[in-house]
Amino acid sequence: MILEALCRGNYSPPDLITPSNPDYWEANHQVGQMMELLKSQLSEPHYKLVEQLVDTIYRAQCFECESYFKLGFTSGMALEREVQEELQQAISCK
Repeated sequence: MILEALCRGNYSPPDLITPSNPDYWEANHQVGQMMELLKSQLSEPHYKLVEQLVDTIYRAQCFECESYFKLGFTSGMALEREVQEELQQAISCK
């Protein structure tokens, strides 16, 4: 149950998503290839710097995704509340 998982801190929507868009998988494959190429051409300290950059970009994207999730969830809840209010008004008018 989602409610139990939320209470226990075990619910993480980003961990549940497996993108189905083939472009996502291709992009990840390309990132892996580029990282391997950089690893073979850069000194270890420079490659570590590239790894730090990539990790920082991924973290920033996670924060962005979190914001989108919050906005979507909040919008969905507001829409649900609005629908319930409209239904109550329609029932009251009968």
